[in-house]
Amino acid sequence: CLVLANAWQALGESRAATAWYARARDFARPLGDRASIMASIANRAALRLNEAWIGSFFGQTRGPEELRDIEAEMSGALAYERVTGSDAFVLQTTLTRLRFAALKNDFSTALNSASAAETPATQESQSMVRTKTILKAWLSFKALGQLPVPKDFYASAEDEIRSLDKDDAAVSW
Repeated sequence: CLVLANAWQALGESRAATAWYARARDFARPLGDRASIMASIANRAALRLNEAWIGSFFGQTRGPEELRDIEAEMSGALAYERVTGSDAFVLQTTLTRLRFAALKNDFSTALNSASAAETPATQESQSMVRTKTILKAWLSFKALGQLPVPKDFYASAEDEIRSLDKDDAAVSW
């Protein structure tokens, strides 16, 4: 059910996706399968956020109401995670907030948060380091001419890129 729900969501067929996400929860609930319930809540929000995020790279903007809806869905997923004691999204929480700030064109908050969110790479997966590196570069590009970029911003991004494997570094550049 989740595969079909995700596929419909990725194709932009929200109504069909909603029905399949509900069906996935209906199967998971009697089994006590919290991971599947969490996925049925979070996947939809994550896919919608990623669609908005990728679209923003190409100049597509989302209205404030749509961003509020996506943010509410993501907040619900994070709340469910806290209640159930899961930590599937714990590393994504900061990046999710940064993405929402950037999508709302609040680049000052997003850039400051990106700099403040630094943690040693040993505590993060390579995927998270790559995501933060790409995020910082994108924020810098978007903020060009609108905000002063922090002094060590570019040096920090270069250091992070050097720490990645060659494929991830190529994507980041």
